[in-house]
Parts: sequence; C-alpha cells; structure tokens
Amino acid sequence: VQDLTIAHLRTTLRVPGYRSGLGEVPLSMLQYYAGGVDAVKQRAVQALGDLLLHQATNKGAKIIGTPQFVQATDELTKKFHPGQSMKIQIRCDTLPTVKFKENYRGLKLRVPRPPYPKGLLFQKAEEILAKRHAHEVDFPDDDRRARMGDAAEIEVTRGWFETGEEARGDEIPTHLIAGKVTVILDKDCNPEGGAELVDGLLGIRKGDAREVRVPLPFSVKEMLPFSGVDQIGNLPAGASTQTPSPRVSATGFLEGEQVPSEGSGGLGETERADGSGLSMVQALAREAGEKCGIGFTDERKEHILDEDEERLVQTILHVKCLGVKRRIPRELNDEFYRKVLNETRTDFMERLEATGDELVEAASVKARRGAVAAALDDITTIEAPETLIEEQARLTYKQQLKSKEMEGQDVTGLDTEEKYQEWKSKNVNVVVKLLKTAFTIKAIMKNENLKVDQAKLMKSVEETLMKCPGQKPDLVTERTLNLMESQLVYDFVADHGDITYYVEERPVTASVVHKSSDGDKSYGMKAYPAGADVERYKKNREALVEENEKLKDLASKFFVEPGGKKRPPPLKPEDE
Repeated sequence: VQDLTIAHLRTTLRVPGYRSGLGEVPLSMLQYYAGGVDAVKQRAVQALGDLLLHQATNKGAKIIGTPQFVQATDELTKKFHPGQSMKIQIRCDTLPTVKFKENYRGLKLRVPRPPYPKGLLFQKAEEILAKRHAHEVDFPDDDRRARMGDAAEIEVTRGWFETGEEARGDEIPTHLIAGKVTVILDKDCNPEGGAELVDGLLGIRKGDAREVRVPLPFSVKEMLPFSGVDQIGNLPAGASTQTPSPRVSATGFLEGEQVPSEGSGGLGETERADGSGLSMVQALAREAGEKCGIGFTDERKEHILDEDEERLVQTILHVKCLGVKRRIPRELNDEFYRKVLNETRTDFMERLEATGDELVEAASVKARRGAVAAALDDITTIEAPETLIEEQARLTYKQQLKSKEMEGQDVTGLDTEEKYQEWKSKNVNVVVKLLKTAFTIKAIMKNENLKVDQAKLMKSVEETLMKCPGQKPDLVTERTLNLMESQLVYDFVADHGDITYYVEERPVTASVVHKSSDGDKSYGMKAYPAGADVERYKKNREALVEENEKLKDLASKFFVEPGGKKRPPPLKPEDE
C-alpha cells in the first residue's frame, strides 16, 4: 500500500524542476511536497480503508452513508509501518435486512367489505335493461324539441380535441368520429361525463346544428399523434391497421352497440360483442353494481396501458339533428328474457344475485391490499440506520415543500434546518414505517422471484405522460415501478393467504331535508348496524384518519433506495 501511495503521488504531485511521472523525484522531496512523512502515511491508511470497503462490497455488503474509522486517524498513522500488519476497524451503515417473525405465506387476513342488500342488484339491472331495450317511435310532430327521456338521432360531421380553456384544439380525423348515432337523453344512461352531451342536446330539433362538449373514448394508438409523447416500443408485427369505426357507442349513452337480437338465443353465456370476455350477465352485474355504489376495478387493466384500450378524452363535436323519437320502456317479462338472454326472469335474477357477494369482494381490492400491508407490518422488524432515516426524511421533507409550493402555498421560512428538525421529530415514526414497508416489498420480491412486467410498466408510464405532459419520464417510471411492485407483492401475499371477508361496521350517512321559509336545509345523520361497537368504531376511525393524514403528505414518492456507490467516499475519523 505504501509503494502504491508513493507511485500515486509521483503521478499527481507537481514538484518544481521535475516533470510529474517522468523524472525521478527524490523520496524526501516527494514527502515534503505531499505534506510530510505523516501525511504520506495518512494517505496509505486511507487507501487501506478503501481496500477493506471494496472487499466488503464485493462480498455483498450494501454500504450507505459515509464510512468512518473507529480509531482516530492520527492514532492509526502512528501505528502504520510499511511491511508490518496492523488492525483497522471501520464503522459504516448498511442497508437493513427485513426479519419475518412468521411466514408471510398463509397469513390470516380479515378484509372489510361493504354490505350488499339482496335484490338491489337485480332491481338496478332491470332498470338498465328497460332503458336499453326501449321501443322508439316517431312523434306526431316532426318539429318537436328534444326533452329528457327522448332519443335524438344526430350526425357527427366534425370534431376537435378540447384545450384547457374549453376551446377548440387539434381537429379530430373525420374517420374517427363521423357517423350517425342515436343519443338517449337520460342522465342515468350517461356514465363518465356523458351528461354534458345530454345537456347540449336538450331542446334540439330536426334540422338544427350545434356544437356540444362530450368525452369520447380514444385508444392510445389513436391519441399518440396528438399527445406529444413518443411511443415506447413498437406495434406488434401483426397489429391491425384497419380504420376505426365511428364512435357509435361512445361511453354507453350512445346506441348502436351490437346487442343480441330477439330470438337469437341471447348472449347470456357468450362473450360480449366488445371483446371484453365478460358474459352479458357479468357485464350487467358490474354495471348495476356501479349504480349500487359497488365500485369494481379490473385488476387486469389497472395501471396497464394497451394500445387498443380506450380512454376518455374531452372533445367538442359539431352535430346535426336528424330527428327526435319517443322511447317506450319494455315490459320485462319471461318472454323478453327468453328472447334476449335465453332464460326466464327468475333464472336471470338468481344468477345475477349469486354474483352479488363475489362482486362486492372483488370491489374490495384496496381493502385487501391494506389488510396485507397491516399484516406484514405486524410480522416484520427492521433496524434502519440513522443514516438511512435521515436521508429519507430530508428527501421526503423537500418533496413535501415542493408539493406545497406547486399548490400555490407560501413555503417561505419552512426550508430551514430548524423547521426540518421540528417536522422530523413529529414524523420520524412514519418515515421509519415507510422504509420498513419498502424493504419488506423488496425482500418478498427477491424471495419469490417476482418481477414486474416491463412491457406493462412502460405502457403505464406512457399513459401517465400522455395524461400529464411535462413530467420527467425517469421520475414517472420510478414511481410507477414502486407502485406496481407493491401491488404485485400485496396480491401475491393475498393469493397465498387465508382471507375472511366481513361486513364493515361503518355508519350509513343519510340526508334529512328540512324545508323552511328560508329555503331548504340539509342535515346529516349517521346510523350504525345493529350490534356494532360504536365507540370502538369511532376510536379506530380517529386513529386511521390521523395516520392517513400523515401518510398522504409523506408518500408522494413511495421510496427511493439509496443504493451503494461504486467507490465509497473518503473516510473520515469518527467524532469523539
């Protein structure tokens, strides 16, 4: 090490009268210009420390922070003699190891689920069917203005993507939107913003032309030319280049979908015409479930972008009214169900209601993942070094200030050491919990050899960049990867766990309207299920709200793994 140190000095020092690396500088002169004999020894000791760290890194140690000599540098320098052995101790922080108190496979999980009232799903499904299969007849008066409940036949001639100022933007290619469609003027039939189209068409009559605002579904492939985001990856060789058909079934409120004709045997056991792979009963169950307040998330599509998957985009359409018709709801008797679904009304009701509990459980994805996260927190321990806690806390605090600044809040005076230390003292436990969660996810990913699908990751990143242009791709990729890894782990543990679903003891909020001379006043009230422990609910609720408020600000970026450096930083003596 001494010889290597001397050789290094010969190539780096500048000694008057000598050309570095070429002339033979006397050792005494070299030591003089290097700071003296002890300074050269100190460099040699530093090199020994770097060598030890390099060997530790090669054996798998993940060093973070700044390593330090246990003994003072001056003391080590005195003990150093070229050619003689000496003992050197280095203290450094390493990435922590997660310890599991028990196996995460087979965890017993209790997952809350919303209550499901029997019969409600069937009731909502019949309301949907009655409107979807209503008869349309002409009005005696051709000059009738469209009212709520009517059907307006319109022709779309031109369209534009809407800008942030609700003005015309890029013009939409005609082949993507032009066509004749029938719009049901009923807001119950208009999911995901379609009510704007209904409002825009109210009062229209045959021959009128208008511009209306409406969100329309466009595939990623169709939107790429307008998004300003380069596509990640290429289309498969066999990808279809067929011209898309007109948007005759935009968001569910436009008629023109391929529906089973009467007498065709129905679609009760076959896939829907949209290729979703769902039977008509399953599709109706999900649609009716939404109206019952049961939000279902298709895990196969969450955070995954497919080039043919459709997403709603706000547009402005120029339309012309071709006529207004009256809609007469059908009687939903056995004859109707046999023609449309090839079964009786009673059979359909039994099949639909049988999916109720399954639908509710499927809608409890977030609750299930939350239960897994809580269970993993209970069975894991981690000793996070102060170096890591400090690094993560400072990063989180800076991100929190940045978020407040972007929201327009005044952060003057908050970016100080005093304010940071005050914030850290209150939130250090939450920071440690975030670190523990992150390392637990990494550990299970490694143990089970779980890997995020890179194609799905890139497509999801592309979707985010399309929706929110201007974000840094690397940052979006990192956040999306962290999210998908956590979901992958939580779903794996849930799939290998023992899950028990229970009806959540939460109050039902109702509104009581009191009419007075001053106008209507609404008062809220809460009702609890019979036998519920109200005090326990309130206590748990308060604790949950408090914890969520902290996590909401801290988890803007789930976790940044500090990662080791290729070459550790220079060693510094430990403060005495």
